[in-house]
This record gives sequence, C-alpha cells and structure tokens, in this order.
Amino acid sequence: MFIEHLLAYHLQRTAEIAEQEAACNTIDPELISVLVAYKTDLRFNRQLRVQRDTAPFSTCFEASNKLFTKPFISLWQKELNLTQQPQIAEALFELALENFYLQITEATLNKAWLTAYFAKLKQLVHVLKSTPDLSKLYGSD
Repeated sequence: MFIEHLLAYHLQRTAEIAEQEAACNTIDPELISVLVAYKTDLRFNRQLRVQRDTAPFSTCFEASNKLFTKPFISLWQKELNLTQQPQIAEALFELALENFYLQITEATLNKAWLTAYFAKLKQLVHVLKSTPDLSKLYGSD
C-alpha cells in the first residue's frame, strides 16, 4: 500500500513539473530552474527508469514520462531549432533523456551542470546540422 501511495504521489508531482515546463519559454534559465526545484522528483524518476522491469514501477515510469515529455519536446524543438524536423528532435530527445538519467546525481543536478549539459546538446545539434553529409537530413540554420 505504501508503494502504491508513493507512486501516486510521484505522478501528482510529475503533473506539477509538466505544468511548470509548459510555462517555460527557454531552457536556460527557465526550464533549468524547474528541473533544479524538482531534483528529488527527477532522481525518483531515475530510479523508476532503473527498476522499470517491475510492473508497478514500469507503469508509473511510463505515465510520468507521458506527462512531462510533451511540453519538454515542444521547448526542445524551439531551442534547438528543430521545429521543421520533429522526428529528429524526438529521437534526439530520447537519447539525451536516457543519457541525462545516467548522469544525474545529487551532486550533478544543479544549475551549473544543467546549463553545461544543455549547451553540449545545442552544440551537438549545431554540428550535426552543419555537417555536409547530414545537412539534407537536418536542414540548415
């Protein structure tokens, strides 16, 4: 019963995060501030990701990701200038999200680390878009 209530509480918190994400116009500083404010919830979601082979955790993990992914991807596409390539933005988002959860800890989940992390992602997209062989796939700036 405790786990059931804990997972329900996490979904409630995830809905709050999604609502605040949807109000963000920029990744830095707006979204980063939201992520830092909810870092305990993000770390809990990381544990759900690790334990997603267990049914209740998997269900909660999938539900929480559906809540916060949509507003995040919308902002992500705008910030990375990928609005014309939504499928590329979504694929890159999935990879970045997996990588993000592998790296976050109590020590790394702060404004400085998040700023550097998103800057690296922006740089990666810029390199991909400016690589001659890939420019047809990603468009140009």
